[in-house]
Amino acid sequence: MEKRAPEWKGLPLSEIQDQIQNPDVIDLEDIDDEKFNDLIDNTITDFDEGDLVTGTVVKIEHDEVLLDIGFKSEGVIPLRELSIRKDAEPSDIVSMDDKIEALVLQKEDKDGRLILSRKRAEYERAWIDIEERFNAGEPVVGEVIEVVKGGLIVDIGLRGFLPASLVDLRRVKDLDSFCGEKIEARIIEMDRNRNNVVLSRRVVLEEGHGRRKDGEVDKCDERDRQCAEYAEEGKRAGAEEFSVAVFHDRCLHVDVK
Repeated sequence: MEKRAPEWKGLPLSEIQDQIQNPDVIDLEDIDDEKFNDLIDNTITDFDEGDLVTGTVVKIEHDEVLLDIGFKSEGVIPLRELSIRKDAEPSDIVSMDDKIEALVLQKEDKDGRLILSRKRAEYERAWIDIEERFNAGEPVVGEVIEVVKGGLIVDIGLRGFLPASLVDLRRVKDLDSFCGEKIEARIIEMDRNRNNVVLSRRVVLEEGHGRRKDGEVDKCDERDRQCAEYAEEGKRAGAEEFSVAVFHDRCLHVDVK
């Protein structure tokens, strides 16, 4: 019985190699060099910039991660495109044999490899979730990864800004104590075009403590709205990291009658 040519297109290299060595799949004695090369060429997938690909981590360096994305196809994720976390070690983010989804940034570098971004693939998916939660009024959960001027940066799939005045029910003196902590917060402003997401943990805490009663709901919503406006004003003023030049001082003194 004649064996049919196997379907290899898009399969990981390791799986293709296993099939090649399996005589029940393909008998190499019956295939000449030309036919074998044709089989291999048929496994190559053409990728365009902006495509999403899935690959297996086969090498981790200090400045990049190498992915196997199919026979004769390799992709490299530079350190800056691996995570939204600054100064992170690749080995802290991914492990060998991990399956990773990445976005194609460039079709090939000088070594013929695809240039990929894990960060941007996650970013695109995260925005869909963030928009849905914002519209539904649902909270998000993320880890505090950085302290910046006027607040915290929270990893919610992208960099969410949590102003210092909205971290707790009372003013927090030591923001560093929140680093590495997972927190729940509400999205009070978002602008995808400007890559801007402003969070409030205080709103969630107030709801949990039953402090949003009767007229207090409207007051809290108005206060959050004003805080978000101050953040945007700071951004126009050119302040660093989500623009908190004006925000920090003003938001602490919002008085809603």
